[in-house]
Amino acid sequence: MSCPSDLQFDLACACEEAGYPKEAFDAFREVVSHNPTGPQIEIALFRAGEIARTSLRDFEKALECYKRLLDEYPYSHWRALCQERMRQLGME
Repeated sequence: MSCPSDLQFDLACACEEAGYPKEAFDAFREVVSHNPTGPQIEIALFRAGEIARTSLRDFEKALECYKRLLDEYPYSHWRALCQERMRQLGME
């Protein structure tokens, strides 16, 4: 059973704030998978990428998140930051 995307997003943020990066990553990915057109999709993808990159040190998952954001939302205001993160990880 999943909760509404705004509650899932709040849960993800709370997990991140509380120091539970794996749970936060999973919750942000749930936001993305259960409501791919929702208003929080871009920030959820970016936050998932950031958590994967910094806390989980899973660079492949981070790149997946950044790339998906760039592919699906090419005019996102997160675009430049995603591109910078991908450069930092050696991928453009």
